[in-house]
Amino acid sequence: MNYEARDKLKKFIATYGAAVCNTPRSCEMFLLTQLADYPDERKVLIEALRQGAVAKLLAKEGGRSWDSLSGELVEQLRSAGGLSDDEASFAINSWGMALGKHPDSVSIRNEPAPPPPPDLDPTIRSEDNLKIKAFTPIVAVGGAAGSALGTLMLGMVVLLIVSAGSDITSKLTKIDPRYKGVTEAQAANEAITFIGVVLLVGAAAASGGLGGGLGWLVGRGTTRPWVGFWSTFSAGFLASAVATRLCPCFGTVLVAFLATFGAALSSAYGMGSR
Repeated sequence: MNYEARDKLKKFIATYGAAVCNTPRSCEMFLLTQLADYPDERKVLIEALRQGAVAKLLAKEGGRSWDSLSGELVEQLRSAGGLSDDEASFAINSWGMALGKHPDSVSIRNEPAPPPPPDLDPTIRSEDNLKIKAFTPIVAVGGAAGSALGTLMLGMVVLLIVSAGSDITSKLTKIDPRYKGVTEAQAANEAITFIGVVLLVGAAAASGGLGGGLGWLVGRGTTRPWVGFWSTFSAGFLASAVATRLCPCFGTVLVAFLATFGAALSSAYGMGSR
């Protein structure tokens, strides 16, 4: 882990006071913007914030030893947050030092917090919201296009098989009129299959687009939307292609949504979302 990220966290708390941690969302937005160059460290520090470990550190009084509390919180991040031992230890020790709770740190005076940092200024937040709204359709289109293409691949194979069967039956009808009824049934089956494929492709596209757009909104992506586009396109394509083969219909729609949502969310956080 890079200890420069810890230093940035300590400077933030030293400047704005420990009270800023009482609004976890504000702290998280700071970490997302200011630690963009340290994605691994940012992830574990945010996880500690979300799991309530920071709140427990803030509530620590002199009665309980650091080893006892930190051990409990590290185990909590490992079990509930899915972090490794090194990641969990880094997160707890970093927050402990920043908040003045770690034995090696200097206690932070409990002073009123100054105005919020520039990154949380309402004007900047408004500009970010405009960027998010402008970039979300781009990412959504990527998820829709990838999901539709992945579903269409297997759908085309099915249509070709059904069409080949109709051609064979048509030729048999010319030889023996008794096959006429079979030919009509094959034609109806081909039409139904075509409609089914079209509907499934449309549903997958809608689901992939919804997942991609929602993931980008939740992640609050404000930069490089084309990275999000290709990320959701790839995820939607692969997920839909596999799902259409293994669990068509509802399975394809659900998998397309989950895959594109995850890809967009990951891209938004990775691009320095606010």
